[in-house]
Amino acid sequence: MSYTIWNAGELDLDAVMRLLHDRVEWLRNRGSDQWSTYSRWRPEMKASIARRETWLMRDGSTNEPVGTITMSTEGDPEFWTTAERQQPALYLAKLATSVQCRGQNLGRLLLDFSLYHAAATGRHEVRMDVWRTATDLHAYYVRQGWRHIRTVELPHRYSGALFSRRVVPPVINTPPAGLEVRPAGGQVLPRLAEEPGEEGRYGPALFAS
Repeated sequence: MSYTIWNAGELDLDAVMRLLHDRVEWLRNRGSDQWSTYSRWRPEMKASIARRETWLMRDGSTNEPVGTITMSTEGDPEFWTTAERQQPALYLAKLATSVQCRGQNLGRLLLDFSLYHAAATGRHEVRMDVWRTATDLHAYYVRQGWRHIRTVELPHRYSGALFSRRVVPPVINTPPAGLEVRPAGGQVLPRLAEEPGEEGRYGPALFAS
Protein backbone atom coordinates (compact mmCIF):
# COMPACT_ATOMS: atom_id res chain seq x y z
CA MET A 1 0.00 0.00 0.00
CA SER A 2 1.11 3.55 -0.70
CA TYR A 3 -0.16 6.81 0.75
CA THR A 4 0.22 10.54 0.25
CA ILE A 5 0.14 13.24 2.91
CA TRP A 6 -0.06 17.02 2.76
CA ASN A 7 -1.24 19.98 4.79
CA ALA A 8 -5.04 19.97 5.01
CA GLY A 9 -6.66 22.95 3.30
CA GLU A 10 -9.88 24.79 4.01
CA LEU A 11 -11.86 22.41 1.81
CA ASP A 12 -10.48 19.41 3.74
CA LEU A 13 -12.10 20.38 7.06
CA ASP A 14 -15.06 18.05 6.56
CA ALA A 15 -12.77 15.13 5.69
CA VAL A 16 -10.67 15.75 8.82
CA MET A 17 -13.76 16.03 11.02
CA ARG A 18 -15.22 12.85 9.54
CA LEU A 19 -12.10 10.88 10.41
CA LEU A 20 -12.18 12.26 13.95
CA HIS A 21 -15.93 11.64 14.31
CA ASP A 22 -15.70 8.04 13.12
CA ARG A 23 -12.86 7.37 15.56
CA VAL A 24 -14.84 8.90 18.43
CA GLU A 25 -17.82 6.68 17.56
CA TRP A 26 -15.52 3.66 17.43
CA LEU A 27 -14.23 4.53 20.90
CA ARG A 28 -17.74 5.01 22.28
CA ASN A 29 -18.83 1.61 21.01
CA ARG A 30 -16.00 0.12 23.06
CA GLY A 31 -16.93 1.93 26.25
CA SER A 32 -14.19 4.56 26.12
CA ASP A 33 -14.76 8.17 27.18
CA GLN A 34 -11.73 9.36 25.22
CA TRP A 35 -12.28 12.56 23.22
CA SER A 36 -15.63 13.34 24.86
CA THR A 37 -14.88 16.99 24.01
CA TYR A 38 -15.28 16.27 20.27
CA SER A 39 -18.37 18.47 19.90
CA ARG A 40 -16.20 21.56 20.47
CA TRP A 41 -13.48 20.67 17.99
CA ARG A 42 -14.66 22.08 14.65
CA PRO A 43 -13.57 25.72 15.27
CA GLU A 44 -10.31 24.44 16.75
CA MET A 45 -9.58 22.25 13.73
CA LYS A 46 -10.51 25.04 11.33
CA ALA A 47 -7.96 27.27 13.05
CA SER A 48 -5.32 24.50 13.00
CA ILE A 49 -5.85 24.03 9.27
CA ALA A 50 -5.50 27.77 8.71
CA ARG A 51 -2.17 27.66 10.57
CA ARG A 52 -1.08 24.71 8.36
CA GLU A 53 -0.66 22.47 11.41
CA THR A 54 -3.11 19.73 10.35
CA TRP A 55 -2.16 17.07 7.81
CA LEU A 56 -4.38 14.72 5.83
CA MET A 57 -3.20 11.31 4.64
CA ARG A 58 -4.88 9.68 1.64
CA ASP A 59 -4.81 6.27 0.02
CA GLY A 60 -2.41 6.49 -2.90
CA SER A 61 -4.73 4.52 -5.19
CA THR A 62 -8.20 5.80 -4.33
CA ASN A 63 -7.31 9.25 -2.91
CA GLU A 64 -9.67 8.53 0.00
CA PRO A 65 -8.77 10.20 3.32
CA VAL A 66 -7.39 7.56 5.70
CA GLY A 67 -5.67 9.53 8.46
CA THR A 68 -5.05 12.91 10.02
CA ILE A 69 -2.57 14.37 12.48
CA THR A 70 -2.01 17.86 13.87
CA MET A 71 1.51 19.03 14.71
CA SER A 72 2.32 22.28 16.48
CA THR A 73 5.48 23.93 17.73
CA GLU A 74 3.69 25.32 20.80
CA GLY A 75 3.36 23.18 23.93
CA ASP A 76 0.37 23.42 26.26
CA PRO A 77 1.55 25.49 29.26
CA GLU A 78 -0.74 23.52 31.60
CA PHE A 79 1.16 20.33 30.80
CA TRP A 80 4.70 21.31 29.78
CA THR A 81 7.04 23.43 31.88
CA THR A 82 8.51 26.72 30.72
CA ALA A 83 11.93 25.08 30.36
CA GLU A 84 10.45 22.25 28.27
CA ARG A 85 8.58 24.66 26.02
CA GLN A 86 11.79 26.56 25.35
CA GLN A 87 13.28 23.43 23.77
CA PRO A 88 12.79 22.83 20.01
CA ALA A 89 10.06 20.19 20.06
CA LEU A 90 7.04 19.21 18.00
CA TYR A 91 3.68 18.59 19.72
CA LEU A 92 1.13 16.11 18.36
CA ALA A 93 -2.65 16.20 18.63
CA LYS A 94 -5.81 14.83 17.01
CA LEU A 95 -4.24 11.73 15.45
CA ALA A 96 -6.93 9.54 13.89
CA THR A 97 -7.01 6.88 11.21
CA SER A 98 -9.88 5.43 9.22
CA VAL A 99 -11.78 2.78 11.18
CA GLN A 100 -12.28 0.95 7.88
CA CYS A 101 -8.52 0.52 7.49
CA ARG A 102 -7.73 -1.29 10.73
CA GLY A 103 -4.70 -3.57 10.57
CA GLN A 104 -2.79 -1.42 8.07
CA ASN A 105 -0.56 0.23 10.71
CA LEU A 106 -1.68 3.71 9.66
CA GLY A 107 -1.29 5.03 13.21
CA ARG A 108 2.34 3.99 13.27
CA LEU A 109 2.85 5.51 9.82
CA LEU A 110 1.56 8.88 11.06
CA LEU A 111 3.73 8.67 14.17
CA ASP A 112 6.76 7.89 12.02
CA PHE A 113 5.86 10.83 9.79
CA SER A 114 5.84 13.12 12.82
CA LEU A 115 9.42 12.06 13.58
CA TYR A 116 10.45 12.75 10.00
CA HIS A 117 8.70 16.13 10.07
CA ALA A 118 10.42 17.02 13.34
CA ALA A 119 13.82 16.26 11.80
CA ALA A 120 12.91 18.20 8.65
CA THR A 121 12.10 21.29 10.73
CA GLY A 122 15.13 21.10 13.01
CA ARG A 123 13.39 19.74 16.10
CA HIS A 124 14.89 16.99 18.21
CA GLU A 125 11.89 15.77 20.19
CA VAL A 126 8.24 14.93 19.54
CA ARG A 127 5.76 15.20 22.40
CA MET A 128 2.09 14.58 23.03
CA ASP A 129 -0.44 14.71 25.82
CA VAL A 130 -2.84 11.77 25.93
CA TRP A 131 -6.24 11.22 27.54
CA ARG A 132 -5.47 10.06 31.08
CA THR A 133 -7.96 7.17 31.13
CA ALA A 134 -6.84 5.76 27.74
CA THR A 135 -4.53 3.17 29.27
CA ASP A 136 -4.64 0.90 26.21
CA LEU A 137 -3.45 3.83 24.11
CA HIS A 138 -0.66 4.52 26.61
CA ALA A 139 0.52 0.93 26.22
CA TYR A 140 0.36 1.25 22.42
CA TYR A 141 2.61 4.31 22.44
CA VAL A 142 5.11 2.59 24.72
CA ARG A 143 5.21 -0.38 22.31
CA GLN A 144 5.93 2.08 19.50
CA GLY A 145 8.99 3.39 21.35
CA TRP A 146 7.53 6.41 23.13
CA ARG A 147 8.44 7.24 26.72
CA HIS A 148 5.92 8.20 29.40
CA ILE A 149 7.25 11.38 31.01
CA ARG A 150 4.63 12.00 33.70
CA THR A 151 0.91 12.37 34.20
CA VAL A 152 -0.50 15.79 35.06
CA GLU A 153 -3.91 15.63 36.72
CA LEU A 154 -5.96 18.81 36.47
CA PRO A 155 -9.67 18.79 37.44
CA HIS A 156 -10.71 20.73 34.32
CA ARG A 157 -8.65 18.65 31.86
CA TYR A 158 -9.16 15.07 30.68
CA SER A 159 -5.78 14.78 29.01
CA GLY A 160 -2.46 14.89 30.83
CA ALA A 161 -0.51 11.66 30.27
CA LEU A 162 2.63 13.06 28.67
CA PHE A 163 4.73 11.09 26.18
CA SER A 164 7.89 11.94 24.29
CA ARG A 165 10.24 10.53 21.70
CA ARG A 166 13.65 11.86 20.77
CA VAL A 167 14.87 12.22 17.20
CA VAL A 168 18.59 11.46 17.13
CA PRO A 169 21.35 11.27 14.48
CA PRO A 170 21.83 10.18 11.82
CA VAL A 171 19.59 12.75 10.19
CA ILE A 172 16.30 11.35 8.91
CA ASN A 173 16.33 12.33 5.25
CA THR A 174 13.44 10.36 3.77
CA PRO A 175 9.78 10.05 4.71
CA PRO A 176 8.50 6.71 6.03
CA ALA A 177 8.43 3.94 3.42
CA GLY A 178 5.22 4.00 1.41
CA LEU A 179 4.41 7.64 2.20
CA GLU A 180 4.86 10.53 -0.24
CA VAL A 181 4.88 14.08 1.13
CA ARG A 182 3.49 16.58 -1.31
CA PRO A 183 1.34 19.69 -1.50
CA ALA A 184 -2.25 19.10 -2.67
CA GLY A 185 -2.16 18.72 -6.44
CA GLY A 186 1.59 19.30 -6.56
CA GLN A 187 4.78 17.38 -7.07
CA VAL A 188 6.49 15.17 -4.52
CA LEU A 189 8.58 17.33 -2.20
CA PRO A 190 12.37 16.88 -2.42
CA ARG A 191 14.07 14.80 0.23
CA LEU A 192 16.26 16.43 2.82
CA ALA A 193 19.91 16.63 1.89
CA GLU A 194 21.88 13.62 3.02
CA GLU A 195 24.84 14.04 5.31
CA PRO A 196 28.22 13.03 3.86
CA GLY A 197 28.82 9.33 4.11
CA GLU A 198 25.21 8.57 5.09
CA GLU A 199 22.82 6.67 2.89
CA GLY A 200 19.21 7.81 2.87
CA ARG A 201 17.70 5.53 5.52
CA TYR A 202 14.63 5.41 7.67
CA GLY A 203 13.88 2.98 10.46
CA PRO A 204 13.62 2.38 14.19
CA ALA A 205 17.38 2.63 14.64
CA LEU A 206 17.16 6.35 13.89
CA PHE A 207 15.14 7.10 17.00
CA ALA A 208 15.70 6.88 20.71
CA SER A 209 13.07 6.75 23.41
